[in-house]
Amino acid sequence: LSLIELIKFIKPDFIYTTIQLNKNYKSNPHIDINNKGEGLIIGLGDYEGGKTTINGLQYDIKYKPTIFNASKWIHSNELPITGDRYSICYFTLI
Repeated sequence: LSLIELIKFIKPDFIYTTIQLNKNYKSNPHIDINNKGEGLIIGLGDYEGGKTTINGLQYDIKYKPTIFNASKWIHSNELPITGDRYSICYFTLI
């Protein structure tokens, strides 16, 4: 399954221009000022930990697509991560 096929399976009508693939990446709190509108993130892999924090609330994105506006909401992910955590982000750049 390609990353394009994956988003078509998850949410066929989702509009995006860019796909970002991360492996075991620690993201500090930030806002993506060059994004436009909502993005979608999903975690894949055999891992524990690494929860995503969005506006102070923690989300378990492991096999759970999560949609939010990264240009408006502060977000990051937590350590520790045990195993391999892949996060796939679909979003639109300005």
